[in-house]
Amino acid sequence: MPSTDARAIGDTLVSRGVRLSVGGTIHDPADPMGEMFFNLLATLAKFEADLMESFSVGRATVYRVLERAQTATPETTS
Repeated sequence: MPSTDARAIGDTLVSRGVRLSVGGTIHDPADPMGEMFFNLLATLAKFEADLMESFSVGRATVYRVLERAQTATPETTS
């Protein structure tokens, strides 16, 4: 699960004392605002992963339907 991976990375960063600088603002995952920022990043990462998975599943479904339509024998009417 991507959010678990992102959270594990965040926990590793906290244990190493690493801070993230975005646009000149320092986000320390050990303080409440930094923790909220890292949780937001993890949520966005999970959303992106879920979105990509849904696109992949949808695309595979479309390809299966198209393949079946191409291999199907046309019905003849008398």
